[in-house]
Amino acid sequence: MTSLTETEPEHISNSMLTVWYEALLNRYNTIKESTNAIDNKTSIILAACIAVLIFGVSSSDLIAKPLGIIGVVGLVISIILSLININLKQTPAEVNSSEDRPEYYKKTDDGFIWQLISDIELAISILTVSNQRKAKLYRWLTGLFAISTIVLLSANYIQIEIIIK
Repeated sequence: MTSLTETEPEHISNSMLTVWYEALLNRYNTIKESTNAIDNKTSIILAACIAVLIFGVSSSDLIAKPLGIIGVVGLVISIILSLININLKQTPAEVNSSEDRPEYYKKTDDGFIWQLISDIELAISILTVSNQRKAKLYRWLTGLFAISTIVLLSANYIQIEIIIK
């Protein structure tokens, strides 16, 4: 009988390692899909920013007002953040190719599966960090877009004058 800290030479079978790998692959794909969703939503915000900016710039009265200028600057910053967020990609593949890892061919079946598990765990950790950055930047640019739009549209109704004496 073995103790709890000792393992038999084949304590995890290849079929169980394959199940583990498939579970990790599902996790990787879920994170990848959420990253794509953030990119899609960011693209929508980008299009909306451009549309509102065109509206704001086409109305010359809004540009002459302090609130209009603040709104336009906020929208321009939102557009820049959207472009940064869409291009913020560090997405590793779930598995390295045989060109990246020629030693794959020399591994035993167990060693190969363990290497795949290690590769996908690394890819998940890198993708998770990227996803979290994208999500945080998306929240910021969405808030900035909403505030800038409200400020720009309110410039039609609120008159602020800056008087310097």
